[in-house]
Amino acid sequence: GTDEARQIYEIREALEAAMARHFVERATPAQRTALDAAARRIEETIFGPGLDAYVAALDGFTDALIAGADNAVARQMLRLLGARMTYLRTITARAASRDHKQRTLEGVRQIAGALADRDADMAEAACRAYVRRSATFALALLRAREDADPPGSATTA
Repeated sequence: GTDEARQIYEIREALEAAMARHFVERATPAQRTALDAAARRIEETIFGPGLDAYVAALDGFTDALIAGADNAVARQMLRLLGARMTYLRTITARAASRDHKQRTLEGVRQIAGALADRDADMAEAACRAYVRRSATFALALLRAREDADPPGSATTA
């Protein structure tokens, strides 16, 4: 439901922002290259017809960020949320307008640029802003669905 999604985004914001800071401090050259490649995959898939490829690219960017942060516990925590995060990414990607996707791409570029510049403060702030924007969009979608199909209605599975 909406409340669970809110909680997931709160955890994502805290973890991903912290991991961006650690990425700046710890990422190897190979991990930096992998993150750049993950950002490019988002650029290649975001406006394409394949929703699954785009969602996988978003997941891959988060995976590359966490790998470069060298924090196995954070990776495990996000893996526990993995299916729910992918579901939320899928519903938001399906509903996103071209303008919304353009802002998503700008957010990814801002994060990747700050990481490339090794600017931990900017990377952390960019991650927070990106996740908050995603949360606002997803929660609005989920609330609209709940309003259209309240619990206990005939169409609820």
